Amino acid sequence: MVVLFDDESGRAFPLWVADDDAAAIARAISGRGQSSSTDTHGLLWVTVRSLGAAVEHVELNGALHGVVTAAVTLSDAAGPLTLPARASDAIALSLRAGAPILVHDELLAQVASRLADAEARTAGHGPAAAEPVQMTPAERWNALLAHLSTLPKPYEG
Repeated sequence: MVVLFDDESGRAFPLWVADDDAAAIARAISGRGQSSSTDTHGLLWVTVRSLGAAVEHVELNGALHGVVTAAVTLSDAAGPLTLPARASDAIALSLRAGAPILVHDELLAQVASRLADAEARTAGHGPAAAEPVQMTPAERWNALLAHLSTLPKPYEG
């Protein structure tokens, strides 16, 4: 699982990714995969740079059948070009390029809704409980992780 945080708003976006993708993202974060072209993300990054382009930003922009969709926006002298991508590939590329990762508000709202449902279930209340359940941030994360672990993984057939 990858969790994207927005320091300004305090919002978070958890995303299930396959083990190989998680490893590529971890390498990009640690800087151990910055120049390698031996994996798909590395090859794409080397290709983008070789063409004189830059990664402007990536967007996690929707969900289709429970799988988060993304787009990578590149720019060069001809202008911007937006390409569809898997969310994990977009994240790994953005980390290599030092480009911002944007998450659409609709996706953040879906996570907030699921978190609220998980909090209510964890506290023994239904989603329509009369009084809001107060939880510490650690309790909220535990509730979210407990809820997410019950969902099917999109990469498992």
